[in-house]
This record gives sequence, C-alpha cells and structure tokens, in this order.
Amino acid sequence: MGICFPMCPAAEYCLCALPCQTWIRSEAITNAGLRAYREVLRLVRRLPADARPYYAKYARENFVNYRHLSADDDLAGLLRRAHAHSAWVLSKYSIDAAEAAGRLKEICGE
Repeated sequence: MGICFPMCPAAEYCLCALPCQTWIRSEAITNAGLRAYREVLRLVRRLPADARPYYAKYARENFVNYRHLSADDDLAGLLRRAHAHSAWVLSKYSIDAAEAAGRLKEICGE
C-alpha cells in the first residue's frame, strides 16, 4: 500500500509512493464548495435583516443537498449557479452584485 491519505477512496489498493491525486483533487473540490458556502453566508449578511433567515436557510439546504458530489460530478456548474443565484438575490435588494459577489465569482471560477 502507498502512502495515500486515510480518507482517500483508493487508499486500500493504492500502490503509489506519492499522495494520491484522486484524494488531492477531491479535497480541492470540497474546499471550493466550503469556500463558496462561506462566501454566500457573508453575502446573506448584506441583505435586509428580515430577509436574512430565509436566504441563510435556503443556502444551507442547497449546499447540504449537494454535499455528496464526487470529482466526476459537475461541481463547477453548481458553483456557477450559486454565483448566479447570489447575484440575482443581491440585485433584487438593490445591492451591487458585481462589487459584493466578487470573491464568490473568483471561487466559482467565472
């Protein structure tokens, strides 16, 4: 057995001598999802106080629904959709989405 990380899906039959690329790629995807979720919650704080609970719950439910995506799934598409939806909500409340959601746009790769 190689020195794959314990959480690597191929750890039990991996023969590599380097950290498993599958694990590193899936870890990068997971980090992008977590960073996007964190940024969406930061954007929710810019909304009016009465709208915050609804959109925070909406964001959590959507990110929880897709938490089991693998590296082969279209996470990049989902992240782009998260940016588009966030921009729409911000513009709905007359908040400049281009300025406010800049970091989310970088995370989502747009």
